[in-house]
Amino acid sequence: MHVFPFILKRGRFSPGLITAELLFWPLGYFTVMAAQLDARTVVMAFVVGGALLATPIGFLVQKQRSYFDQTRLG
Repeated sequence: MHVFPFILKRGRFSPGLITAELLFWPLGYFTVMAAQLDARTVVMAFVVGGALLATPIGFLVQKQRSYFDQTRLG
């Protein structure tokens, strides 16, 4: 959520980028190594994690559709 927007925006700073790089990526790597997970489990974890991160973004996109506009009548 912080590194990929930084890459896509060609260097525009994203809040949490430093924390992600220094804390979360190494913590995730060492957790996977300590748990001795196979490649299939790691890939599935990324898929599920991506879906969980995409859910609130999807809700925000859906919220802007006219169907959900509470101010219009009828």
